[in-house]
Amino acid sequence: MKIFDLGCGLNKLPGAVGVDIRPGPEVDVIHDLNVYPWPFADNEFDFVHASNILEHLDDVVQAVEEIHRITRPGGGEGAGASLFKQRFFHRPHA
Repeated sequence: MKIFDLGCGLNKLPGAVGVDIRPGPEVDVIHDLNVYPWPFADNEFDFVHASNILEHLDDVVQAVEEIHRITRPGGGEGAGASLFKQRFFHRPHA
């Protein structure tokens, strides 16, 4: 399973491809997530994890569309925000 950890910072999921705007020991790809399209192929990931990142992006709708683009059919997406202290969406990718 290929996992993408969006805005991983210092807490990347084990085995995931981590992306963040700043370099760090857990970061595999340095990229400003407000710049679209993200540097990944369509349907590249089985699961996209976005914890405490969407609230920092300029256009949440465009970010969710981009998450959908890079998640393979049948894959999954999950996101959470500390503002809400809970997961606010998790759905299988159709």
